[in-house]
Amino acid sequence: MSSDNYKVTLAGQALIEQPIDGETAQASRLIEEIRASDLAVTNFEGTLDAPHTWPLKAKTMHVATPAALESLRKLGFNALALANNHAFDLGPPALTATRTHAQACGFATAGSGDDIGAAGAPGIVVAGGRRAALLAFDLGPQLDMVYAGPQRAGINPLRIRSELAMPADDVARLAAISQSCGYAEKFARRVQVGYSDAGPVDSLNFFGINVKSGELISEHRYADRDDLARALQAIRSARADADLVVVSAHNHHWESNWAAAPAWLTALCAELVDAGADIVFCHGAPVLQGMTLHRGRPIFHGLGNLIFHTARAPRYDNAGIDVWRSAIAICQFNAENTLHSVCIQPIQVGLPLSKCNGATIPSAPRILEGPQAEETVNRFLDHSTLSGVDVNRDDGKCVIRVPAIYP
Repeated sequence: MSSDNYKVTLAGQALIEQPIDGETAQASRLIEEIRASDLAVTNFEGTLDAPHTWPLKAKTMHVATPAALESLRKLGFNALALANNHAFDLGPPALTATRTHAQACGFATAGSGDDIGAAGAPGIVVAGGRRAALLAFDLGPQLDMVYAGPQRAGINPLRIRSELAMPADDVARLAAISQSCGYAEKFARRVQVGYSDAGPVDSLNFFGINVKSGELISEHRYADRDDLARALQAIRSARADADLVVVSAHNHHWESNWAAAPAWLTALCAELVDAGADIVFCHGAPVLQGMTLHRGRPIFHGLGNLIFHTARAPRYDNAGIDVWRSAIAICQFNAENTLHSVCIQPIQVGLPLSKCNGATIPSAPRILEGPQAEETVNRFLDHSTLSGVDVNRDDGKCVIRVPAIYP
């Protein structure tokens, strides 16, 4: 194994539809940073087209050209997570075409496949004298048709379930409504013939919502039991075969404040670390969130956008939601595969044509400087939970130094 430090660069979602212009002085610093990494990972938020496909959504399709994927390789990324809510926009043929072209470009890929075994298999990158494994999961919510099965192509599921808790008297009232409307009888018949799952034994299915008794009215989110068991086993297997294990998790269960990470997500990511993940990085919300450390391993709640070719740019701007500034995370590991620092480098997100001042080629992401960089770092730290570490600001970025006290 190499005695040198090992560098892992992580970026949020690359929602890219067309090739980008990376041949600019503004983009060169960021490209140099990415290319200097042993492992550089982003989430490809989209699909290529393929013969015999058709839209599987009524709106918000993200179909990229092959040259767009090639642009990500030119930026310096060598691994792609392919489990997200746009991977299945054109169905299985396009899913396969995307993965095939990405691999032909030189990417290691994870998160999609012709069956659940392939979708859950790690992408492997051998560089810097070490073997890194990438696993990618989608947390939903999505229709079950997008998820891979024993004989079905799709993406790798780690579905999040939800239930409502409320006082027993309220649950009884809902049960009475369900009975009087005939829903309870109809649902029981569907369960009897296998059209619907019965749900937890201690809960009431109220028109598709699981409800259970509790002291207070609250919502509880948790990982699907079978999906979680499969995910933990995949991480343990990767841990036995690799020097570093990186887990990508795409999540659309957002809080009303998109920059805030829910407690259930942090707890789930900690469980993935306990199984053997060295890094867990999440994405999905189009804004930068924060991070925490669990047993000396970084958990990034949401790295926002790297490239964002959205048709909703005016809506985000009018709502005052900043989707155009984010950050990449640069993790440095020592020879013993122990994390010793994380650099948060603020970036200007790669823009769609409508935001590029009439340019014919969309812009590449670039490093932010000055007050905008400081503001982005502050936003990241405001939503982070960090203790027992040194946080140093330098030249518009922040470096988090982790003491080597963790097993």
